[in-house]
Amino acid sequence: MKRYDLRMKNVDDGKSYYDLEKVNNKDDDKHDWYKEGDTYESVLSVEATPDSDYRKKVEAIVKKHDMKIKVVERVGQTVKSMLQRSNPFQGNLCTREDCLICTKDLPVNCRERGCVYQFSCLDCVRRNKYRGQTGRSMYERNGEHMKNWDDDLHSCPLKRHADECHGGHRFNFDVSILSKCFGKPSRRLITEAVMIEELKDDEVMNSRREWSYTCLNKV
Repeated sequence: MKRYDLRMKNVDDGKSYYDLEKVNNKDDDKHDWYKEGDTYESVLSVEATPDSDYRKKVEAIVKKHDMKIKVVERVGQTVKSMLQRSNPFQGNLCTREDCLICTKDLPVNCRERGCVYQFSCLDCVRRNKYRGQTGRSMYERNGEHMKNWDDDLHSCPLKRHADECHGGHRFNFDVSILSKCFGKPSRRLITEAVMIEELKDDEVMNSRREWSYTCLNKV
């Protein structure tokens, strides 16, 4: 607020709102922290080494050529960053007994949300594929597919493929994630439509109803 008030005073005086030189003061501005009595004009960051050996060598070169450059050591990797993990669950199998992804040890994170995924039939020569999208987790969406298959719902793409190509018998398949679009629903829908369009007619499990998206011509 103090900085804003100073900027607005700048405007009232007929000066530019973005004229930082007129706004900065000793307590408020840290942009020119390296300027110490006009001794330095810029700052150079170098890698940190034991006993600051590298920094001292660079400072010697700067001093030799009379350059007004402040040499500082760049902060290295902290112990915290070495130990912590942004996603503590990555690579870990869940403990849910009904999670087909983890029980089959498929290379997919069942907790992944907002993605475009693919089912591939391992018993077909053409490796027929179904491509879909979900804003929920892969565990939830995969469980829904399995339930629909168990209930013999014709709307289930796995059920249709089993009837058409495997005499109604179960077939082996794998699951993969084609694109991660968490928090971007529009991109997820468009990506699914484009990836379905890329499949050939003799290898796709998706129904014609799912091809009703607008075709996105390449520019």
